Amino acid sequence: MRKIFNTVIFSLIFSFTFSCKTEVKMDNETKIQNDKSELIEKETKSVNIIEYSLTEAIKALPLVDPTTVPDSFNVNIDSVEYLIDQSGNVKIKNLRIANDTSSFNLNLSEYFTIENIFIFPRDNYLFAFYTETDFDTGESFIAKINVEKSEIIWKVRGFGFNLGTPMILDSVAYIATIGTIGKINLDSGKVIWRQYDLYDSKKSAFNSFDEIEVKGENAIFISKNWKHKSMDSVIVNDKTGEIVKIVK
Repeated sequence: MRKIFNTVIFSLIFSFTFSCKTEVKMDNETKIQNDKSELIEKETKSVNIIEYSLTEAIKALPLVDPTTVPDSFNVNIDSVEYLIDQSGNVKIKNLRIANDTSSFNLNLSEYFTIENIFIFPRDNYLFAFYTETDFDTGESFIAKINVEKSEIIWKVRGFGFNLGTPMILDSVAYIATIGTIGKINLDSGKVIWRQYDLYDSKKSAFNSFDEIEVKGENAIFISKNWKHKSMDSVIVNDKTGEIVKIVK
């Protein structure tokens, strides 16, 4: 009788233990399934976010050893050659048509020279994104030039040095320099929005920006932090320029 009683007790304990383990396992499986569902939901939502295709302005390369101070820069876009000297003189030569040339000057500040320059031609206009320096300070500009008349239509200033590759989307351009990001209307030269003072010397964050993306309602400026080996970013509302999130 005692043996039967012990057997019954053992069976009950085993059944209870197994039941608990089964419930724990089911709870874990449910949690995993829920996590998976949330992940799928996030992925599904992300699929619905429009990622816009941006066009890079083309960087003009030094004609001399890039480790030295460049005397001039050169870039060829669609069989049109652009030659820019360090004084801001720009010569445009159509390689498909003989003697089809034009020239103008970017009107640099006194004692300043061109440090680097990006070119973006559109229709009869040329957009120049460039940094001028006196080897002590530097400032970046955006200029719109009427190529046929060889004249500057407008010029925007107020961006620092370490100019990254400007990105163009329809009639706007996204600009990034040390600690500063902005969006410019290429038709009017109006600054749609601009954010200053992003550079963080303690974390070596946003010394320069390497990539610009526009996804959904946001513009994302990505910076490689070489000191901390991380990817920092500034996310702003593309319409208002209001900062949504800073990761550093």
